[in-house]
Amino acid sequence: MGGALVTFDRKKRIIVESSIGLVTTGSIIKSNTTTSSKSGRQKQTQKNQQGMPRRSCLKLILRMGLVALPLTGWLISPQISLADSNSLEPVTTNIPSECQSGALMAESAVPGAYDQICMNLPLRTIPLRLPNQTEEIQIQQEGAGPGKTGLAVWNSALLLGRVLEAIVATNPNFFRDKQVAELGCGTALVSIMASRLGAKSVWATDGNPAAVALSESNFRRNNISYTATVSERNIDENVVSTLQWGELQVPLEWMGKVDVILGSDLTYNSGSWRVLAETMDTLLSQNGFVLYLSLGHSGFNVRGEVDGFVNVAKQSGLSVKALMDLPFTLPRGVSTLDAFLQDFILPSEQSILSFTGGAQLLVIGRK
Repeated sequence: MGGALVTFDRKKRIIVESSIGLVTTGSIIKSNTTTSSKSGRQKQTQKNQQGMPRRSCLKLILRMGLVALPLTGWLISPQISLADSNSLEPVTTNIPSECQSGALMAESAVPGAYDQICMNLPLRTIPLRLPNQTEEIQIQQEGAGPGKTGLAVWNSALLLGRVLEAIVATNPNFFRDKQVAELGCGTALVSIMASRLGAKSVWATDGNPAAVALSESNFRRNNISYTATVSERNIDENVVSTLQWGELQVPLEWMGKVDVILGSDLTYNSGSWRVLAETMDTLLSQNGFVLYLSLGHSGFNVRGEVDGFVNVAKQSGLSVKALMDLPFTLPRGVSTLDAFLQDFILPSEQSILSFTGGAQLLVIGRK
């Protein structure tokens, strides 16, 4: 194909749109010809023919909606649905290594959403640090942007995953015999982590059917069995299902049955606080608790957001657990949840969190 830009339509037919040159580790190589009639793309190509650093090169590719595949040099559009393709492999060419190591990445505001370079990869590999070994979780993504909230891995989910790893490192039986539910699961990364860390069963839920379909794909990709049907008979099985928030939306079979509710970045919209609190209260067992993490974005006030939600949650009979009442033991020498959270934020990630207003971890239970 030489330097051809290759995409596929929805019938998987190859379409050669233009010729912009091969992607290398350092630059876009100048092409002698172009077959595209779109002047905008021609101008963009001409502007970048002289070469650029690796990361700038990748950013250009991602802005064009393309991802470089290893070995072939082809550029394939990630907009094509690959939900059931087990042959999809992690992209390893011309991408920051942080995207495949579970690192937090800087975001940028786009109209109606936030974006970052790792969100546009079709597949990410996230390490899971178990007490005696490290495994890999593969998470398919559908990209970021307006209308795609939850279809990519967010920093908050990565950070909540680290929280779970750290809790289990100190409390090896933390998830044993526990029924877990994740609200707003998105890609289901956190649900998959909870399953791998020993939960009896996990209910991965989201209000967006597209996110539920993506979660199902990721359960399959990581060889975790599940059902999409809620019933009394499968109460102890993993479930991936749509769940709208509100007291009356919770299935009868789930009411009062959840030992641990997991959630991240759920409180950015104050209009949803009441129904979110109702859902938590309706799901929780008598001694159940919520492990919730909020990580801000540019222009957000994390403390104000979380404090506002807590005040609303109190009206539903929930309250933040005192340190002495936590359902797990903190590592030796750690005396607050804030200090606990800071323990596994890398120095290189501190500036990312400070720019977004920081992060806050809460443990919520019944009053």
